[in-house]
Amino acid sequence: HGASKATAQCAYDWKPGDALPGVQGSVCAITNWDPDGPGSEPPLLVVGGLFSNAGGHPASNIATWDGVEWQAFEPGFDGVVYSLIVHNGELYAAGDFTSAGGLTVIGVARWDGSAWREVGVGFLNGRVRALAVFNGDLIAAGYFTNFPFVSLNGIGRWDGTNWHGLGLGLRGQSAAYAHALTVQDDNLIVGGSFSQAGSISANNIARWDGATWHNLGTGVNSTVNALTIHKNEIIAAGTFTQAGGMAANRIAKWSGVEWQSLGSGFDQYALALCSHGNRLYAGGPFTTAGGVAASAIAQWDGSSWNPLGEGLSGDTSQAVCALYSRDDQLWAGGYFINAGGMESKSIARWSDDQWHATSSSFNGSVLDVLYHENSIIVAGTFTRIGGIEVGGVARWDGAKWQPMGSPQYDAVNDLRLFNNEFYLAGDRLNKNGYPLGSVSVWDGTNWQSVGGQFDGTVSALDEYGGALVAAGRFLT
Repeated sequence: HGASKATAQCAYDWKPGDALPGVQGSVCAITNWDPDGPGSEPPLLVVGGLFSNAGGHPASNIATWDGVEWQAFEPGFDGVVYSLIVHNGELYAAGDFTSAGGLTVIGVARWDGSAWREVGVGFLNGRVRALAVFNGDLIAAGYFTNFPFVSLNGIGRWDGTNWHGLGLGLRGQSAAYAHALTVQDDNLIVGGSFSQAGSISANNIARWDGATWHNLGTGVNSTVNALTIHKNEIIAAGTFTQAGGMAANRIAKWSGVEWQSLGSGFDQYALALCSHGNRLYAGGPFTTAGGVAASAIAQWDGSSWNPLGEGLSGDTSQAVCALYSRDDQLWAGGYFINAGGMESKSIARWSDDQWHATSSSFNGSVLDVLYHENSIIVAGTFTRIGGIEVGGVARWDGAKWQPMGSPQYDAVNDLRLFNNEFYLAGDRLNKNGYPLGSVSVWDGTNWQSVGGQFDGTVSALDEYGGALVAAGRFLT
């Protein structure tokens, strides 16, 4: 394989810093969006929530991830974004906001390519918690009752021109609201906190067939926070402890005839659900699932709950508020600091049975970059990347940073290919903090010293007259 040396003109611009990867705040919504449709631009992962920074960039509650870095989505919103969805190729956001970039947008907004636009006149007396597409129309659900000129009662339908109610909407003994939406075949499923849907009794979950409301048996005994369809069954999760009159700790499934529990459920409430492959995933602030330790996220294999590695953790608390499946990857958003033991603030990716940060903080400077055998190799004064010990040199495999052999160096100053072999010049600090240099060659598994130790720093390597030349601040 050929190799090429990357210089300062290349687009590699990692800098030292103590900012954590991800976003500074909470992630409540995740979706995938292709801004130019069938054009050449790649799709973006869009996240919304309550945050002010993404990947080190100021960001007002919405940001994008292109697979390499975070970018602010400007203009952002003045309040929390609870839901994101793509409808007819356009990106919609919903939440508890009133403006974006100085323009009035209340509750639901549509991106027109350059600015956020209102969808109708605006939800003047509440907030929007969930969006879905049903029978070609946009559905919004949340805490609201009256839209200008129409009564919505917690749920409404946008036909592209006007908002319409779904029958009499949702009602309760006090305030009724919807938290979650999903679609199963020709039915819209709504979950939240209510006792009536239309004119029928429906305890916190109901089905709309396009014309009429229906209940799902006797429903559940407390709030539904999340819904999904898994193996053609409706899965509901929330704060409830009973479903259909039977014990069901915060999660249950509706078979079309009856409610059934999923094991012994969770020790605390659930906030997010996602069907991904053959597995069902749930997130929340819980610490156990099915009696097994599971920090904020767990997977159901059809018979039992299992943790996802070490899970997600924070300083004092953690929770997964949003889950999204794309290709073979599961994305989790919420409020946490670590994913699988490595820094990944508020958003992380699960694939290949392990956690990955969306970006990686180097704890020092990158001094050299080299492309070798389909991998990017970086070297510098760093010893860790996103919580992984690397010892001054690391390899990007296309998805994540990997150490090269066992960490050995406090700094790596130069990389060089010579006679089809890969060399580095590195320093180790002695007990007095003085750098002692060495040159090493990569044997395919680890670094092997070449010619012993120098009495000072080796800062550069090059080829001259068929020999490898080392230069630096040393005498012997």
